[in-house]
Amino acid sequence: MTLDRRKECRMRLSAVTKENVEGFKALLLPEAASAIRRGEDISALGLLDETEEIPAAIAAIAGIASDGAFQILSLMVEKKYRRKGYGRYLVEMIEAQAKDFGLSLSAEYPAATEGQELLEDFFLHLGFEEGDIEYPMVRFSLSDLMEEDPGEEETPINSFSFAELPAEILRRAEARAKKEILPMPESGFFSAQVNREYSFGVVDEGELSAYVTLEELSEKELLLSSLWCQNPVTMAKPLLSGAFRRVKKSCPGDTTVYAFVGSDDMGNFIERRCKNAETVSRKFVKYYT
Repeated sequence: MTLDRRKECRMRLSAVTKENVEGFKALLLPEAASAIRRGEDISALGLLDETEEIPAAIAAIAGIASDGAFQILSLMVEKKYRRKGYGRYLVEMIEAQAKDFGLSLSAEYPAATEGQELLEDFFLHLGFEEGDIEYPMVRFSLSDLMEEDPGEEETPINSFSFAELPAEILRRAEARAKKEILPMPESGFFSAQVNREYSFGVVDEGELSAYVTLEELSEKELLLSSLWCQNPVTMAKPLLSGAFRRVKKSCPGDTTVYAFVGSDDMGNFIERRCKNAETVSRKFVKYYT
């Protein structure tokens, strides 16, 4: 989209900050909006349509510079404004900054999301190429999950569902996870999406020493959003097995589970127990010389 076209439509480019993020939150992934609210080092731009009586946010992009790349975390355009070049314009604005700092540009997303083919065409058209994913998201159904050997993975002692745990223990665990950058649900342990019966933790001297969380995406879709163990060698497998025993008691076999393979423990569990797991993440990268 040219600057002339943007002027004709009276679009205004705006930085998205913690002061104005509420106006853009419908166009940002919740985790990106939360990071901006907390004042984290997130770069974000948005477009406002000033032809409206009250200028309306119509597009937003957010990302972070890490490991030699600018990673696009969130990109969204309001439906009635799509196919008009606004998404491309925002990517080009970020691209100019990435070039100045000698960074590549990357975007990673779950391919199971709505509009995945449009996203793929969009990035390929802008000169991106498909890249490898370090921590992919996988998908499988509960009926595909093989049973563990009898007695092999007993639920850890002193384990409690989040529904049973005192709120103060969860608050301390959440504060620690944020401080030490430990795996946790994007919106925290108290998010409405976190199923408090399926998610559970192990208590040691009044603190969580391990936990696994499952979030409800829809009636028959779950996300295994975090797994952390102070001692993963002995705790990871029984923790995951215990979580899925809880889930299988309440959910039908055609329930779909998504999980980020963010550690060897998770990867080994999926490989051992679910041979039909399908990788659903996609990554697109653009390099500059």
